[in-house]
Amino acid sequence: MSRPKIIATCTVLVTVLGVGLFVPIPWHVEAMFIVEPHDVQHVYSTTPGFLREQYVAEGQRVQEGDPLVDLENPDKDDKKREMEVQLRVVQAEIRVHRATGAIAEEEIAKEKLRTVREQLAEYEHQLAQLKIDAPCNGVVIAPPSAPEPKADESRLQLAAWHGTPLQSRNRDSFLEERTHVCSIAPDNKFQATLLVDQKDRNDIEIGRGVELKLDSLPAKTYVGKVEKISDRNLEFVPQLLSNKLGGEVPTTTDEQGRERLVSAAYQTTVLLEEDIPLLRSGMRGRARFSVGHRSTWEWMWRYIKTTFHFRL
Repeated sequence: MSRPKIIATCTVLVTVLGVGLFVPIPWHVEAMFIVEPHDVQHVYSTTPGFLREQYVAEGQRVQEGDPLVDLENPDKDDKKREMEVQLRVVQAEIRVHRATGAIAEEEIAKEKLRTVREQLAEYEHQLAQLKIDAPCNGVVIAPPSAPEPKADESRLQLAAWHGTPLQSRNRDSFLEERTHVCSIAPDNKFQATLLVDQKDRNDIEIGRGVELKLDSLPAKTYVGKVEKISDRNLEFVPQLLSNKLGGEVPTTTDEQGRERLVSAAYQTTVLLEEDIPLLRSGMRGRARFSVGHRSTWEWMWRYIKTTFHFRL
């Protein structure tokens, strides 16, 4: 065997291998998305309560500050009244201690008064949140419809509300904290809301081009640019994207029926400017964007890290 030929062959092989492993190779990363009104404002209940008043209906136009729904929480009302009684009692104690010259007891009572006032302010804040107003001007959009409880579930517990909180049949039903009451669409445009996995978060930035394909329009490929990227990862996913309702995003259902993400993901929005009359809120699809700065070795190492979890 010729030594120069062996050296030359090895050199060529090492060069080819080096180029193949370390030269950046364009690749595509995919993410699920759902179509929503552009800059939509989702309205959630922040304090649990009974739904007493419904001021709006789906499709109605509202102004910022207009009332949407009123909730009622008798337990918190009772707690507030209890705090008000305690407040008057402690104020009377302070007056008595001041009149008798009991300085130490007066200071203790003043500290108690501060605590009672803080608790009273907290209950007043929670009760104020039971009145839910429109966060912006726009058109009211109903949230995803909650399914009717199954018959076997109804035997074990009281039947929960189903449909949407805007439907009249759900008046006087109990809404848990973080219940999706409605959404407000400020204009007639639409956006694609992508769920970008945390491992792909650093590969996408504002202004990057994205290709989108809707499940209901498979022959058409839409092109848009990233408009916004959330700073924090999402805890919950739109139900239509959950793998339990026909989507592809793995989720688990919490005690309140919300779909919680199994792995962290970041919300990314892409403005849709084509075929506006064909678009509808709730459409699902798959988006993809190009990543051209990662080499074959980096792609392999990334796959290994996401498949196997190393711990030192």
